[in-house]
Amino acid sequence: MNEKFITSSLVVEGETDYLIISRLCEYFNIPLGSPFIAKGKDRLLKNLDGYINAARFKPFIVLIDLDEDFSCAPEALRKWVKVRADYLILRIPVHAIDSWILADREGFSKFFSVPIKYIPVSTDNEKKPKEKMMSILNKSRSKTIKKKMLPRTAAKRKVGSLYSATLKEFIFGVPEGVKPKWNPFQAAQCSDSLNRCLKALNQLSKIYD
Repeated sequence: MNEKFITSSLVVEGETDYLIISRLCEYFNIPLGSPFIAKGKDRLLKNLDGYINAARFKPFIVLIDLDEDFSCAPEALRKWVKVRADYLILRIPVHAIDSWILADREGFSKFFSVPIKYIPVSTDNEKKPKEKMMSILNKSRSKTIKKKMLPRTAAKRKVGSLYSATLKEFIFGVPEGVKPKWNPFQAAQCSDSLNRCLKALNQLSKIYD
């Protein structure tokens, strides 16, 4: 291992982003320090210049959803990143992290018991992938999945009470030792933004060889 860089720092908007990028870094054997979970995009962007400055000296992996703020990821990068930082890996899920989850069409279909025909072939084209995912989950043949993932009719929550725990099971495999059901390399075939992230992480991993 390169002794200069013991770990990479990780900055994400929320828990789902953390699950996804942790899974990817685990595959590429990229050691992570304690994550910065911003609990919101606005808070992350407010501190982004500081993370970019720190990335001049050590690896920083930053994940920010495109949402509908810009027409494309390159436009967002031009707006958000004003100075060069050699060790910055800033990746932008298009249009949100949920598109990467949906992109493993076969895995998602099997785990959540939904017909694969309802899952988009190119998930980056979905402007609101979270809404799309919830709509697809509503078609699940499993009452258990619906109970875990969907909110109760009268509830103020936008997701089910076991939404995060069930996503963790899908992405990471739970309990420990269970093979994860989400296949990022399969998913990358349906999400160009995920494919670009995999390539960037693969390049970063070489400094830890």
